[in-house]
Amino acid sequence: MNRAEASAVLHEVLAVCNGSLAITSVSLNYSYSSQICQTYVGYQIKMKCDLDDSNRKCIQPILDKHNLKIDEMKGTVVIY
Repeated sequence: MNRAEASAVLHEVLAVCNGSLAITSVSLNYSYSSQICQTYVGYQIKMKCDLDDSNRKCIQPILDKHNLKIDEMKGTVVIY
């Protein structure tokens, strides 16, 4: 995603969760391509929050629409 796309996706996520997602911090991070780490090129949305099943179900259509994936690691959610 480019930065504008990442920002638009973040706004969609916040709108669809309608205040039910308690985010303590959010950042748009650029990820460089690396054959060693197999990271993706483009911006990623990184949020400090815990997703419950309801929020996952709300976010999934957005991920599908933009062909994105999500990783969850100990209170951090990364959308790429």
